[in-house]
Amino acid sequence: MSECSTSSCMSVSAFGSDEMSIDDAVDRVYLESQQQLNDSHSLVRQLCMLHEQDQDFRVSVELSDRIVDHIDELNNIFKELKSIVKQCSIKPETPEEKQWLKQHVELKKTLKLEAKENVKILKLESKNNMYTTN
Repeated sequence: MSECSTSSCMSVSAFGSDEMSIDDAVDRVYLESQQQLNDSHSLVRQLCMLHEQDQDFRVSVELSDRIVDHIDELNNIFKELKSIVKQCSIKPETPEEKQWLKQHVELKKTLKLEAKENVKILKLESKNNMYTTN
């Protein structure tokens, strides 16, 4: 019998590796996301200070590009995390569990679409209020 915990014996496909321990994959996700967040946080602060420093427009564009690169990398890291979560999730075994999961997924999709629509509506309302108050 193995003496390792369930999670430390489990492997997942992540970060281009066919087999990586779940512990290593999760640690890597959070380490890399913390690094990206810290770096982007610093760059955003620098960008905000450019006005006070009377900096060149091109410096602003360069910083903005670097921030967007960090955001893109964070999106990639979060895609890896979604994949890890999916690989670790317990799969439905009974017909009832499969049916429940199907309904649950549909409900989540509907709620996500509704949230997106609500954000659009709020943005439009905000824009309209901006024009009517001026």
